[in-house]
Amino acid sequence: MAVTIEDIRALRGDLGNTNGSLAEAREMLYELIQYSTQSKEEWKRELEESRQERDRERKKSRQEWDRKMEESRQEWQQEIKESRQEFDRQTAIAVADRKRMNNFQEKLAHKLGTLVEDFVAPDMHRILHLVSGCPLEDISEVYVRQKRRLPHDKGQNIEIDAYVECDDLVLINETKEVMSTRYIDHFLNNQLARFREFFPEYRDYKLWGCVSSFRMEPSLVTYANRQGIITLALSDGLMQIQDAPDFKPKTF
Repeated sequence: MAVTIEDIRALRGDLGNTNGSLAEAREMLYELIQYSTQSKEEWKRELEESRQERDRERKKSRQEWDRKMEESRQEWQQEIKESRQEFDRQTAIAVADRKRMNNFQEKLAHKLGTLVEDFVAPDMHRILHLVSGCPLEDISEVYVRQKRRLPHDKGQNIEIDAYVECDDLVLINETKEVMSTRYIDHFLNNQLARFREFFPEYRDYKLWGCVSSFRMEPSLVTYANRQGIITLALSDGLMQIQDAPDFKPKTF
């Protein structure tokens, strides 16, 4: 606590009342100096206490900050751990799904041997009826996996997956597990181009071609349609026409 102006004024008044007694003035001055010294020490003490209090508050705030940061760090680590666990779980599911898909594709590959018999052949009547308008009752039986050799050259042979006829029209089918432009070209240049050579009884018939698969990529549909070939794909247990709405089959 500092000496104030009021303290000085009081001292001057007291000195005026001493009637010039120097001893008393010295005594009073001594007491004032002692009081001033004590006040200064009190002020220092209070200042130190205030500083210590601020230090305690800062320490407390720092500890609270550290606590919150540690909680945030632990929460973040927990989230990372849970995310990694979820990722691992999803990865395990994906691996299991891939294995099931591989098994399914393997079974499907084995099934390819009967794809024509199980899916394509039963739908050939319906497909020919849809694309040509030929009445169902006028459509012949479906001929499946027909093999022929040339009478004069037994080394040359051909196999037709399936074909069906109506009046003077024959619809010839080629089926592949996975269709490609290479297979389409081969079908055009062999089964279609040489059908009459191996099946002379259909020499005067019009020929239409169609290719079928488990699924048909849009690019393959476009490619086949440009060649005048009908495209079929398996959907809901039936062979469905994939052609563009304005597509017209080419007569070979």
